[in-house]
Amino acid sequence: MPSNPKSSGRIVAWVGIVLLLALTAGTLYWITRPTPPETKPAPANNTTQPPESRLKKIIDSAAEKASQGDIPAAEAILKAAIDQYPTSQDLHLAMAQVLLRNQDLPAVLASYDRALTIGPAKPEISFEAGNIAYLMGNMVRAEELYAAAGQADPTRPEYPQALDQVYMKANKLEEAAAAVMRSIKLDESRGVAWGNLAEIAMRQGRPQLALQHIAKARTLEPKENIWRLLEARALNRLGRAQEALDLVIGLPEAELYKPEIVRVIIESYGLLKQLDAAADFATKATDAKLSDGEIAYEAALAAQRANRPVDYRRYVKRGASLGHRGCKELEATLDK
Repeated sequence: MPSNPKSSGRIVAWVGIVLLLALTAGTLYWITRPTPPETKPAPANNTTQPPESRLKKIIDSAAEKASQGDIPAAEAILKAAIDQYPTSQDLHLAMAQVLLRNQDLPAVLASYDRALTIGPAKPEISFEAGNIAYLMGNMVRAEELYAAAGQADPTRPEYPQALDQVYMKANKLEEAAAAVMRSIKLDESRGVAWGNLAEIAMRQGRPQLALQHIAKARTLEPKENIWRLLEARALNRLGRAQEALDLVIGLPEAELYKPEIVRVIIESYGLLKQLDAAADFATKATDAKLSDGEIAYEAALAAQRANRPVDYRRYVKRGASLGHRGCKELEATLDK
């Protein structure tokens, strides 16, 4: 486990959730471009499946309402259609996309589950449903769905990569590493896979190995500053704090004052025993990001270590006013 478990968790979440959200968002094409069912055409007297022209009209109508922000109307259109054609997989998938706009994740997952039960259980549907389960925090269901996607289509690197995220959440590091390696065998050009291998190595207490994986990720995706951050964490772990600091201190302000970057810079200064420099940097960061409770919390801790009681009190109060739990806990001790 890295020296700062909070930081590690946030970085894994940063990599994983951004990927998952991007993939989930990509499924919105369903609502405007429904894929015709792959099953054979139903007999003329079978009313459980709408004719293709009717299906398109229904989904296009719901899509238009949703694009106008009228989600209730879109839901009503699809619900009426589903009542008439309850075994239309396309309608349940379209309903999932409409519900996703309202962030009603349990209802979205229920729509996906109904679509999978109807069939065919396409791997991309299982994967999309797994993304929703992951975002809900239902890791058991996410694992089931990602595994099903991978079994149905063992050629897609995203599927074992997603399983890696589930295993990381459960701290099953060997299983996570195996899943990432399956992903890399399918496509070794994805920086996120090498980055996650680095995170696993960090959790296993192997920062030198982590640096090797990070180098690969940075080569593949040189503009992604998350790999720079991960490298700085590994360097700090190895006691090479000045190298870590040099790696991140020159980032643009938009990147520099992100909580994860602020945290690793404060850690670097601390390892260099430059407590005043750490507090000075933390002050600049929290003053630049007045609405960020996490940075206020880091600034409070840096001020405390530098024996700056006035600043400590100010940043604790700032973070508490923003609802930060750690600052609220510190605030309760201020006058004791």
